[in-house]
Parts: sequence; C-alpha cells; structure tokens
Amino acid sequence: MKSQPWSISVALLFLAFANFSHAQPSVLQRGYDPGLSGANLAETTLTTSSVSPSTFGLLATLPVDADVYAQPLYVPHVSVAGQGSHNVLYVASMNDTLYAFDADGGSLLWSVNLATSVGATPAPIGSFTFSGNQNIVGNIGILGTPVIDPSTNLMYLVACTLENNTLVWRLHEIDITSGTEPLKNVAISASYGGMTFDGRYQTQRASLTLVGNQVVFAFGPVELEYAGGYSGWVMAYNKQTLAQTGAFATASSGTKGAGVWQSGRPPAVDGAGYVYVFTGNGYTNGYNGTTEFSESALKLDPANLSAPPVDWFTPSNWSSLDGQDLDLGSSGPLIVPNTSPSLLAGGGKAGTMYLLNTSNLQHYTSTNAGALQVLNAAPQFRGGPVYWQRSAANGGPVLYNWGPSDPVKAYAFNGSTFAATPTQQGTNMPVYPGGILSISANGDMPGTGILWATAAASGNLFDDPTDPGILYAMDAGNVATVLWSSNGNPTRDGLGNFAKFVPPTIANGKVYVATFSNKVAVYGLLASATAAQPTFSPLPGTYAGPQHVALSDSTPGAVVHYTTDSTPPTASSATYIAGTPLTIASTETV
Repeated sequence: MKSQPWSISVALLFLAFANFSHAQPSVLQRGYDPGLSGANLAETTLTTSSVSPSTFGLLATLPVDADVYAQPLYVPHVSVAGQGSHNVLYVASMNDTLYAFDADGGSLLWSVNLATSVGATPAPIGSFTFSGNQNIVGNIGILGTPVIDPSTNLMYLVACTLENNTLVWRLHEIDITSGTEPLKNVAISASYGGMTFDGRYQTQRASLTLVGNQVVFAFGPVELEYAGGYSGWVMAYNKQTLAQTGAFATASSGTKGAGVWQSGRPPAVDGAGYVYVFTGNGYTNGYNGTTEFSESALKLDPANLSAPPVDWFTPSNWSSLDGQDLDLGSSGPLIVPNTSPSLLAGGGKAGTMYLLNTSNLQHYTSTNAGALQVLNAAPQFRGGPVYWQRSAANGGPVLYNWGPSDPVKAYAFNGSTFAATPTQQGTNMPVYPGGILSISANGDMPGTGILWATAAASGNLFDDPTDPGILYAMDAGNVATVLWSSNGNPTRDGLGNFAKFVPPTIANGKVYVATFSNKVAVYGLLASATAAQPTFSPLPGTYAGPQHVALSDSTPGAVVHYTTDSTPPTASSATYIAGTPLTIASTETV
C-alpha cells in the first residue's frame, strides 16, 4: 500500500512559566459576557506576583480625537483588510470616530468617522443641555459601548449626529476587519403605548448587547432631566437587516421618566435569552405597574419587546427613591453565574443591593417579597458590581462593589445568598463615583485574581471634567492588598483624565484604560521585568514526515503545547516541559 505522510505540528501555543487553563478570549461587549460578570477568567500573564510597582506600568498611549465613554473592546487574530492578522483593540470616541488599533504594537489599522459617513457632524452637547453641566463636555457621539458578533466579525453601535440642527441617533453595523458598513445604517425611531421616541431628549448611555438574532440597547434622558420630557426605552433590532423588531417605553403615561442609563452597563442577559434593566426615577406617580415603571428591575423578552414586561420587581420604597432622585438605574443588574433558577444582583443610588429570583420577581409588594435578599451594601452603586466565579476549594465565588466615599467591598456567595457583611474590605475610599471595576484571573487559581479599578483623584466630576484618574490593581483574594496603582509613580504611569463609569479592559497581558484626555492608556509588564522567552529548535511550524523533529529550549520551566495532526495546539494538547529532552518522531500509515 502507498505510504502517506503524517504531519507534525509543533506550533507554540504558550510561552509562560505556568500552565494556561484557557485560551485568550475576546472582549466583545462591556462587562465581558452577557451576564455582565466583569471578569476575564483567562488571564495568565498578569498575576498577584507579576504585578508590582517595579514590574508593571504604562507601556503606551493610543491617541484619539475626543473623550472615550465606551469600554475598549478586544478581538485576537483579526484578518485586517490588506494588513494581515492582528490582535485588535477597538475604541469609540465622542466625535463619532471608531478606531482599530494593533493591540500589541499600538499602530492604527483603520478608523472611520460615522458622522462624516452620513453627511453630518458630531452633536455638541452644549446645544442640548443646561448651561454649566459637566457630565458630558464637547460632543455627544458614540456614548454606549458597542457589541461585536464573533460569528460574522460585525460590530453594532449607536452614534449620535447633528443633522439639519436635529439630534439624530443611528444604529450602525461595522465590519471589524475594515471599518466598512455592509448594511445601510438606520435612524432610530419608535413608538409604544402612545409614547413617541424623541432623540432630542434621550441619550444612548447604556451599552449594547446581542441576544440571538437581536441587537438590544436602551435610552435614558439627555441632561437636564425634567418631568414630561422623556421616557426610558429598550429597543431590539434584527442584526441581519437592522430592522426594528420591538421597542418598549418604560413610562408611556403620566409625567414620564424611568430612564435606562445604568452608568453605561448594558442590559443583562440570562441563559434563557431574557434581558434585564434597572430604571431610574419618575416623577409624581412614577410607578403604576402598567404604563409607568420607575425604580424597577424589568424582565423583557427581546423577541417580543412591544409586549408588556414578562415580569418585574419594584422596591417597596420606590416613591421615596423617586422623590430623592435615588435612581435604582444608576447601575445595572448582574446575572449571578451558575445558578438555577437564574439569580440577579444589583443596586442603585440608595446603596441597597437586591438579590432576585428571575423566575418570580413578584412585581411590587410592600414587603419586598420578590427579593431573596436585601443588603445595605454601599453608599451608592455606580459602575456596578463584578463577580469572580471560584470553586469552594479555591475560596468560593465573590461579588465586588466599590461605592463613592466607601472602601471596596467583597461579598461571598454560598450558592443561595450573599454574606450579610463584607468578607473582604479595602482601605482606599475614593469619592464620587467610587471605583469602576473589572476582574482578571486564570480561572479560579489562587494567586491569579486581580481586581482592577479606575477612580477619580478628587471626585469633582460634576465641576471638573479634567479630574486626573487613577488605575488600581488589588489582590482579588484580599482587596486590602493594593498590588500597584498609577499614582505610585505618576511621572511614569499617569493615565490622564478620569473617564467616568468606564471600566478597564484586561486582555492578553495588558490593561487598556479609556480617558477624557483624547487617548487610551495601555499598561502591562515593563520590558525590564519581562522574563526571557524560551528559544526553540526548529522554529515553531508544521513538519511533514518522515523525519524526526527535536525541540529544545533555554528556559527550564516553560510549558509548550504541541499536536501531531497539524491542528493548532490547545490547552488540552500534549505538553513539553522546558528543560526535559523531547524528540517527536513522525510515522507512516502503511
């Protein structure tokens, strides 16, 4: 019989001094996943031992044309049109510009201005708000974080433009390999229960998410909020056609309100495909359970958004929250991972955290019967909670929140409820709006969990939009331990002006931080602290037999994964431990 060669693949997957348990993931939306855990659990380079003042710092800055309110997104191995394969960082600005940067070297791969593309200009926020407001300064462009569909390499985002002196919101579909638009963008309009969407009085602050075939996003008010001027909205569009499939107004009668802004967090999505949002304050009679849903947690069906809510929870003190402008919707919900039935956690300006059973929210009751747990957890929830899923053997799962004028707090979860008091607590107490959080870890391995936070140096963001920012790295196993902060060596590591409510993005050994200084700051291990990489002979590649391929390296302790069937190695592939002689011999099929 004819002999057939069997190829030998020795492509290197990992060059690290510990075993990887996950491949590096994409960051496709704000919050990392549809449930909004805020966690990248496949980070292996940045650990509690590798991040320190002497080993970690600012590597580069990526220039953009305006403030950045959207969390930077990351996709590895993108075949960029005419430029080969790159790990790509996507950054959206308030001048309606979308950038694609090489996430490793920082070079600009492409950019597109979505105002120019429709023959418009960015919209100056000063023309649509009260004098002196500092929440948004300059233009109001791409405000909510986009979302990326990895199956099609398409990004969906909402941009605000000034067209014939009118504030217009448009949904765009962008090819992430080139910046082109496969489908014509659509101007957003909607009606529900006699209420008509008026873009002049709305902002698309809450980020976007994908649910099946639907792109889902929400609107809150433009400044200044006032009675009768606006409603909150949740909308769904078909991702293949950009046709609207449903829209729901959170307050379609009375004096309206109930905006959905959530400090920029998107709607949360459970495993069954339902979406959840928190609403803000209404005005007189802001809740009635039929046409007005202020201060409520709403469960909505994105495939049937024009129907009433599937379910909802409204706190017993909703009227007091309305009267004091204590929005439940100042932060958004989080779906607690690995629970059945699905559980939801979150809180708002009153600082009360609710744990809810999503299968039985019980609407409004005078006793909060729909809540499994009610905790006074913080002065306020702003950026919102994040969650580290750990096994019991490695410490158990933990939820973190960092409210204004309060230390960062961690609450252990036993599978049913959270600890009544913090199980960990930090010492730093940044003022408004507190710390905006993300987590990185290598699964639940001890010594790998880092709680990252951005915070304002002084907290005077309503008065000073040029407040310097601080990036913190804390041991997620003991948040009282600050591993590193950018103000430890501000000359080397200063990030610029604080970007309010924007969490840091951790991907592939780097931390990307949005700023209000026309740049994104990039942090990572400093060159002087980077360990020598293994050397191999022959070079990584695929080798066809019959022949013998010998691997050798100069760095004992490194781990190399290889295959013998020409497929790319994975974490479950065979391993070669540096310093141990190994010969891989090809074979013939006879």
